[in-house]
Amino acid sequence: MYGRRTRDTGQLAVLDAVVFFSSALVISSLLLYYGLGQGSPVIIEKIAEDPSEILAVYLRASLGTTVLLPGNPEVVVRETDTVGDCLVAEASSLSRGDEPIRFSLLNSILCNALDSVCGPCVNPHLLVESISDGALVIALPDRPGEAADARAASMELEADGNIFLFELVLFV
Repeated sequence: MYGRRTRDTGQLAVLDAVVFFSSALVISSLLLYYGLGQGSPVIIEKIAEDPSEILAVYLRASLGTTVLLPGNPEVVVRETDTVGDCLVAEASSLSRGDEPIRFSLLNSILCNALDSVCGPCVNPHLLVESISDGALVIALPDRPGEAADARAASMELEADGNIFLFELVLFV
């Protein structure tokens, strides 16, 4: 029985490479999963601790898209305009008697930006009040209710002689 022995070294090398690659892939994805899982609560907790910093960043951020506000006259809000400038202009227009429906597209963009700044586990609300008469001018996304764990920050901005109080309320 003298048979020929063949060696399958090429196939064994490919099999070894596949096993090594798949085990490395499983190990690295487990490390990534556990690394991200432990880091997220710390980040969210830190964000929820300082709403004044979130408000300052949000008001200084650029809009990021161009919006055409309908009405007479039509107003173009440019992507480089800051969120704070847009909100001050809106509050000033609403104080003069403009219709809130004119700003619905802008407000939806501002709400999305506010949600993205605050993170997934925080429910943010932005209130803009006129200091002169104490009236609530803008509420994004709506007027918040009562909550057990809420943090707030406020800032004053001026436009056309009117002073507006911006209040950010974060519900965690």
